[in-house]
Amino acid sequence: MERNTTQNALFCQITPEVLPEFLAPLENHTVIQGRDVFFTCVVNHLQSYKMGYMEVVVPPDIMDDETANGMVTHEGGNIRLRCVATGSPKPTVSWKREDGRNIILREDGQKQCKYIIESYNFLPIR
Repeated sequence: MERNTTQNALFCQITPEVLPEFLAPLENHTVIQGRDVFFTCVVNHLQSYKMGYMEVVVPPDIMDDETANGMVTHEGGNIRLRCVATGSPKPTVSWKREDGRNIILREDGQKQCKYIIESYNFLPIR
């Protein structure tokens, strides 16, 4: 089985001498999030078939968390930021500074940070 990603169509590739008749085309099927599917390509006159597996994926979606807006703490205090994301497969966690540099948590008196939230996790900031 081959998958043409530009058109989101599934193709059954065979190389017979006589053109086969397909039992039924696989077109416009609705798939449901969390429901992966098996499909079968059946070719009349060849007494043959191929099976395939299609994983249903859902892009990550970051859920709004208004509790993180406007949080203030004194120097050396703790703030706990929360980021919740959904998707399939489950999104991985990544926290980055607004300027793209790596986050380094340290005790040297860094006073203000801005972060970009990309997925699901908790990040303690001191």
